[in-house]
Amino acid sequence: MQLLCEKSDNYDTREKTGRLNPLNDFVFKQYMGTEECKVCLLSFLNAVLYGTTLEEKITQVEIMKNLELSKKTPEGKFSRLDVRASLQNGTQINIEVQLLRDGDMVLRSQYYNGRMFVSGINSGDEYDSLNKVISINILDYDLHDYPEFHISSHFRIDQYPDRLLSESQEIHFIELKKFLRGTRFDRNNALHRWLKFFDRNLREDELKELIQM
Repeated sequence: MQLLCEKSDNYDTREKTGRLNPLNDFVFKQYMGTEECKVCLLSFLNAVLYGTTLEEKITQVEIMKNLELSKKTPEGKFSRLDVRASLQNGTQINIEVQLLRDGDMVLRSQYYNGRMFVSGINSGDEYDSLNKVISINILDYDLHDYPEFHISSHFRIDQYPDRLLSESQEIHFIELKKFLRGTRFDRNNALHRWLKFFDRNLREDELKELIQM
């Protein structure tokens, strides 16, 4: 991960040998969830959200240390997030990586999103104090039948699907294999570059070029 956080001039191709899977849980957290590599988190969030969800690029982000969604009751379900961050406006973001097929991935993401949402209010607070939450799921398998490798979901009005009922909760699904299999790589597209980087079979020269960019 040192290679990704440092300037491209320091890249040494000899260190590429035996590259670890960039979507490995531990490895991913090292370059997306640490202060030393915060530039990577900023870059990825802008690649996913800028121009669609966000009209302005993210320039500052706080990496949250508390990754646990604690149980509300002794019988409740305990959950731990992969990478959790907060924007200046209070928006909470959760980034999850899933390597193996999970048939309940949609429900799981809704659960995480909902738990993050309700964690933003305390007894006596007004409901307008609730901040927006965004979940970004990076999947190393095909989940949906849609041809797009990146889809997002919001609360929409059934009778007027072009209108949002609320912007407070948002979920993204990014299917890596679908991108690698059927999308023509655009080096000028920031999200394309990140998904290319996630490919553990990336050639050494391609990896070096991506880091330089």
